[in-house]
This record gives sequence, C-alpha cells and structure tokens, in this order.
Amino acid sequence: MALYGRAFQLVDADSFTRAWLAARGTPAGDALPYPEGAIEARARRRREAAAGAGSPAATRGPSRVAAPSGVLRQRCSPPGVV
Repeated sequence: MALYGRAFQLVDADSFTRAWLAARGTPAGDALPYPEGAIEARARRRREAAAGAGSPAATRGPSRVAAPSGVLRQRCSPPGVV
C-alpha cells in the first residue's frame, strides 16, 4: 500500500476490519509475520555474536523489542550534556 509516496506492508487486521472487508467482498488474507526492524536486527546480531563467544547473553531469550507499539524512544540528557 502506498501512502504519501511511501510503501507500507499491511501485516494483520483486527476482527472488526476483517469482518468489514469480508462484508464488502474483499476478504483479508492471513496474518503475516512482522518485518524485522533495525532494532530487532541489531539485537539478533548481538545474540548471534554472543552465542559464538559462549556468553550468557546468547541464552537470554528474545529481545523485549517486539512488534511495533507506536511508542517512540528518545534520549534525554541534562542541559549541557550531549
């Protein structure tokens, strides 16, 4: 789907949207896995690198970063500190 010149991939729909689309003759397809973002890719590479080194980080399990939640993270520093 293109929106304002950017391509977006719809990966899932809630039950209301699925029913709404089906009532209009356009059934929604099956849910797709979320694409791996930059943060998830970095966490995966770190886990893989740690696994090769035998670090406990390799056995820690999945990252807390999961599907997009709509929350933006930003770095906050005291005034004058970069």
